[in-house]
Amino acid sequence: MINFAYDRSNPCVVCQTPDRVTLHNVTSNKRINLLPYVFLGQAGYRENGDFQQQKTKGTIGLSGLFDLSSNTTLELTLNPDFSQIEADVSQIDANNTFALFFPEKRPYFNEGNDIINSNQEAVYTRSINNPIASTKLIHQGKNQRLYWLTAYDENAPYLIAGENQSYSGEGNEAWANILSYQRTFEGGSHLGFLSTNRFFHGGGHGQLMGINSRVRIADQYSLNVEWNFSSVEEPIQNWIESNDIQGKKTVALDGESKNGDGLFVSLDRTTKHWNTFFLLRSV
Repeated sequence: MINFAYDRSNPCVVCQTPDRVTLHNVTSNKRINLLPYVFLGQAGYRENGDFQQQKTKGTIGLSGLFDLSSNTTLELTLNPDFSQIEADVSQIDANNTFALFFPEKRPYFNEGNDIINSNQEAVYTRSINNPIASTKLIHQGKNQRLYWLTAYDENAPYLIAGENQSYSGEGNEAWANILSYQRTFEGGSHLGFLSTNRFFHGGGHGQLMGINSRVRIADQYSLNVEWNFSSVEEPIQNWIESNDIQGKKTVALDGESKNGDGLFVSLDRTTKHWNTFFLLRSV
């Protein structure tokens, strides 16, 4: 419910608010949270009528959160335990030639995800599968937003996209980084930069760099532009066993280099009675 009149042809309702509330002498305590965990488990199986117990296995880990300021937060995790996360919704993979994608439900990776959202789905944090250690820095100020995540993954998946199908396999250890910066302006406009990279132990890497912007034009129009460029150098590994050919490149991981880019442009017009948009995608 609102208590002021607003122009329905202007999609920015907050921009039309006639009143401002200013809070003075507000103090906040900086958070310092440390959450260690210890896990012990034992499994067994029955063979030929006898029940055999395996050795007890245990693991320890630590998660932490630190407020560096009222706008900046640093998180870290060492050997995280994601076993208590809600299970993924079942997906049918029969007759599906493309890899399945699942929404991110791990709280550590969900915090700040709005800063790295992409119209081209350039960031998929679920590809950081089993991190040994990770740190994340988030800054959300009045005029700028920053997201920086780095992780050392123990079992990084490897995915190759094709025109009619995709190919996936389980890789080895890898460093992963995600960096996003946005300069924000009044009315919901912003200008941003995105960079991701992953370096595999033993060779091979993938890089992505891009720019994105949202510009409010008058009250009814908004322009969204996003451009990303990717560069891949394959490792020489047997993670994917296939003799298929994609253009002039092989699917097998034999050290080839591949480049590509994608462009997304949308122009939206919102009025009281009509919503109109122009959309362009190029990959």
